[in-house]
Amino acid sequence: MAFLDVQHVTKRFGGLTAVADVSFQMEQGEIVGLIGPNGAGKTTLFNLIAGTFPFDEGRIVFDGEPLNGLKPYHVCRRGIARTFQITRPFLEMTCYENVVVGFIGRDGFTGETPERRRRAEEILKLVGLDEFLHTQARHLNLINKKKLEIARALATRPKLILLDEVLGGLNTGEMVQALDLIRAIRDRFGVTVLWIEHVMGALMQVVERLLVLDGGRLICQGDPQTVVRDPRVIEAYLGEADD
Repeated sequence: MAFLDVQHVTKRFGGLTAVADVSFQMEQGEIVGLIGPNGAGKTTLFNLIAGTFPFDEGRIVFDGEPLNGLKPYHVCRRGIARTFQITRPFLEMTCYENVVVGFIGRDGFTGETPERRRRAEEILKLVGLDEFLHTQARHLNLINKKKLEIARALATRPKLILLDEVLGGLNTGEMVQALDLIRAIRDRFGVTVLWIEHVMGALMQVVERLLVLDGGRLICQGDPQTVVRDPRVIEAYLGEADD
């Protein structure tokens, strides 16, 4: 049985079909990229997996259990976390306190314990924010706010993390840091990764498979080198290469 099994999922907003009969599977431990032009339905698909929106048709099964009808906090407690393209940390809280919010999202408020503090420090060290433990989030630059977004998601102890354009707005050096972090999420924590991204050169360095959406439909999936040569993907998203 697949770790994540999306079966014929459709979502409509009035007369607009944002996601149309999408089916794919992921195995545990994979890093899979999700690409497509703006408006293709990528973030809507994330919202359906995370429980933000109900879907109109289809079925999503995660780790052997259906997600149909679950609220986002129930999906989180099943082991799915997500980040957002526009970071929204609690600006007046420290990095440590932001991570504690992630613990509360998974376990409820049970007070601070030595184990929670150790875990928060471990997560912040992994993402490269250990020196900002007691720094308010409003003082962080963009790359560090993105790291904090990931840290807060990791605090929920996910089995699957949905990453939404974590490279947006970063320079080349910061992208290298982000790619190393995404690899570490899988290698250190054993977390499966589904990742929306537009920076194709960076994405191709990390992912093992690509899914391509266009107009709400999954038009191609497979290994990255095969997908980027597919005529449907070139026409819909990548464009013709210059001679």
